[in-house]
Amino acid sequence: MSDNLKTNNLHSVFKNDTDGFFKKLLPKGEQFQVFKDCKDQIKAVIEIQVEKVYGVRPKFRLQGSWAYGVCNAPALPEQEMDFDYGCYLPESCFLEGQSAEVANKLFETVEECLDILCNDNGWELDKEHKNCIRIRGFMPQGQPKAHFDIPLYALPNEMFDDLTDASVKQDSSTVSKEEASYDSIQESRSFDFSEDVDPNNLSLFFNESTFSGTTLSANLSYSPSYDSMITEDSSKANAKNIKKRSKIKNVSLIQRDEDEWLVSDCEKVREWFLAECEKYPNTGQQLRAVIRYLKSWRDYNQYQKAPSSVSLMIIATEHYQHLQQRDDRALFEILLNLEHALKNDIKCKYIEGHSTEDFNRANNEQREENAELASELCSGFDRVLHKSQNENTCLNILESLFGERIPSNRPDLVTINVDTKASVATVVDNAPVQVAAESASIKPQIGG
Repeated sequence: MSDNLKTNNLHSVFKNDTDGFFKKLLPKGEQFQVFKDCKDQIKAVIEIQVEKVYGVRPKFRLQGSWAYGVCNAPALPEQEMDFDYGCYLPESCFLEGQSAEVANKLFETVEECLDILCNDNGWELDKEHKNCIRIRGFMPQGQPKAHFDIPLYALPNEMFDDLTDASVKQDSSTVSKEEASYDSIQESRSFDFSEDVDPNNLSLFFNESTFSGTTLSANLSYSPSYDSMITEDSSKANAKNIKKRSKIKNVSLIQRDEDEWLVSDCEKVREWFLAECEKYPNTGQQLRAVIRYLKSWRDYNQYQKAPSSVSLMIIATEHYQHLQQRDDRALFEILLNLEHALKNDIKCKYIEGHSTEDFNRANNEQREENAELASELCSGFDRVLHKSQNENTCLNILESLFGERIPSNRPDLVTINVDTKASVATVVDNAPVQVAAESASIKPQIGG
């Protein structure tokens, strides 16, 4: 990057406290509460039913975007908010080994109690999905559409034992000071997700089971805007709180009607991403924000075989630079690499056990289509950052790329800095921008 060229400043378009794009992507407080109430009821009946049949009380973990802290509200009315809540059992429950018969017995066991729960609440139970049990109809009228997925997992016995069941209160003599403080935080704090959805706070709010090597801390010192100055020392302090979760291994996703179950990397991906987030201020809030922007672009421009959330997350983390008070520039740094990345294999050598896995599930034709759309996104964003001299033009372009949640009626949120006589080719700004001392550990990859 060159420091002597000017760019327009669109940061407030994304991060304005009242009308910013970011705030419109966050699920609403009442939606969090609905998901939590639904989760509490589902968890309670599954625990009773499974323990009756298998002699073991299952444990539960957040999955997908909720586990990563990048869950978005739907971009379009016909889209649904997805809540994934994994149900975990030890391999000792399946001494007969993997088979369709064993898998279907577990699905039937869980669905038996959920049938009753759904009938009592007027919810819809969907038994057609191979990889999960799905529930709909729990969101009140007027709220976005949503579904609640319950994937079923078999864990290595020692990994299951290492999970602390959030529903069981340990004897006070065996609880560490750290665990006691987290319990106190969880019981006393009213969580506010109107400014950010911190993954640690989500874990505490939903009271999920956690691994013994996981250090969870509610972000009590969170500043409503990560634009506030954060020191290098504070970032290093966050990094020191990361403990190696050595007992986390691959788990088996139990599939309906399948003799061989799917090896799942869900916990390994989560471990890697949250460790990356801890390197940056406010648990990687800006990194998680730019991932939200990418996902919202994908969802607004819905097309067949769009990039998965995990693939976008890997690309964003690989090319991310923390740019203080400049979400626009942080996003553009990623867009400069998005077209090439989507054309090729998407790998991350830092996800333990999956360093050679290709997370790009698209075929060659779909990769070309995805890359073309990414090129259009980058070109449009380049125009608003480096070429446009009109606030409304900038907003109109952004709205065409990301949809109606862009505050197109707020030209005051755009600062035009572009010099008509300058030839602008790279990302820059006329004001000093603080770059984090440590960038994401993933190094640029040629061809992926």
